[in-house]
Amino acid sequence: MQKKATRGANCSRDYYEKEEHLFVATCFASDITSETWLIDSGCTHHMTHDKSMFVKLHKTRFSKVRIGNGDYIEVQGISDIVIDSDSGKRIISDVLYVPEIDQNLLSVGQLLEKDYADVFKDKTCEVFDSIDIKLMSIKMKDKSFSTNIQTDLAYSSAAKVGN
Repeated sequence: MQKKATRGANCSRDYYEKEEHLFVATCFASDITSETWLIDSGCTHHMTHDKSMFVKLHKTRFSKVRIGNGDYIEVQGISDIVIDSDSGKRIISDVLYVPEIDQNLLSVGQLLEKDYADVFKDKTCEVFDSIDIKLMSIKMKDKSFSTNIQTDLAYSSAAKVGN
């Protein structure tokens, strides 16, 4: 009798694990471009897959990063990236180059370390620099906060993001 209960629990767990993987697979099936960044509270560093964003890549002490499904993927460098917005050039500092990811990630933790503030309220994420200038206001879509930095930073007078 105990074996049946255990077997049922395993089946239930397997069902939910498969469902979770399906969600991860479909979560980012929307329009993704090099300019689209996901505001991510789960990643430790800003990351991009787009090598053309870097002026010069530097070696990093990080050789791999662990992704949501538990796998490890290779980090091939670190540097600042420059983003051309309607109001001028913007810099995002200490971005990891991870060619195997399919979504640019802006780390909430890394922003906080650099004295930026992230406020999540009323289904909106607002990012403020260290002197309280609002850099971005991003509305939640499909339970996530995805932004095109080129256009969302257009109205900002601040020079750097995450530096």
